[in-house]
Amino acid sequence: MEREEREIEGIAWRLVDSPEPISFLDVVMLLRRSRQVGAPVNDELVALVALHDAPHTTDGARGILGEYLSGWAKRQQTQRDLGARTVLKRDSGKTARVAAGSLVRVELEERRGAGYRWEVKEISGPGSCEPVVEAGADLARAVFTMKAPQPGTVQVTLEERPPPGQPTRDDQAAERFVLTLEVEP
Repeated sequence: MEREEREIEGIAWRLVDSPEPISFLDVVMLLRRSRQVGAPVNDELVALVALHDAPHTTDGARGILGEYLSGWAKRQQTQRDLGARTVLKRDSGKTARVAAGSLVRVELEERRGAGYRWEVKEISGPGSCEPVVEAGADLARAVFTMKAPQPGTVQVTLEERPPPGQPTRDDQAAERFVLTLEVEP
């Protein structure tokens, strides 16, 4: 996918450098391709902003680029807001955006009295997730700290495990919590 991402960036810069007007159709085709390869990386966004600001971009093309870039700006701000607060179970499946070196606190309701415990099932990317034991902590909550020491994407899956010796019934899947961190430089 990296080659495709560079392809989007390269096309945008070629359009900026071209003496021809940048048309609505040029931008629609570029953004269609960009959506096919997934979320834009920072260098692509820089190229798309340059395309938006180029003097030979038509008003229609500038309007479409403006809407696209505004949508990504709002999405990134929502992700930054999530990364700045305590993450709760209702946030499962979401993406938080943080700076490298950040810590993200995750608090999940836990049925500790019934013997259930949340634990890290899987983690991928340049980060870690550790349980936090706090003196006088609320026994109805499991607390974890995610660490993101370097740029990249970190995904953690937490799973609620039943008490030892209690088999999981086939009709009762274990509860899961998934959080993705987009770690910026």
